Amino acid sequence: MRGSRSVGQTLAEFAIVLPFLLLLLIAIIDFGFYLYDYISTQAGLRDGARAAMQARNDDNATAVYTNDQVKQIIATGHGPISPIKWTAGAASISDTNEITIFTQPADTNFDGDFGSVTIYIEHTHQLLFPFFFWAGDGLKIKAKVTVARIPGLAP
Repeated sequence: MRGSRSVGQTLAEFAIVLPFLLLLLIAIIDFGFYLYDYISTQAGLRDGARAAMQARNDDNATAVYTNDQVKQIIATGHGPISPIKWTAGAASISDTNEITIFTQPADTNFDGDFGSVTIYIEHTHQLLFPFFFWAGDGLKIKAKVTVARIPGLAP
């Protein structure tokens, strides 16, 4: 008789604790995907910056890659999970474009000797279980880099 009461008590305690354990597990999984997305965004930005800084060794230091090609490199470097959205020719952040690229012919940050390229990414990470964390529109991942466009770095 005593054994069946103990089993019943254990089941009741487990039923009380189970939702909290599941919530904790879901939070850990969601945080892992967010961290992966954040690191992937930084990796894509690095790849894009590496491509954007390449210029030919001519009078105008002509860029090797167009802005749309740099956006494609960023999207490819980011990876397939929660992909970065971009639109060819788009000049500002929108629902369909998460990458903006600005160029300056002679940037004072680089003593005016070189032009610069600034890349902004404002990527929305969609949570797997947003109803637990009240992030209906997702979490924003923002990243920015400015690099000098140096003549002679063309492959």
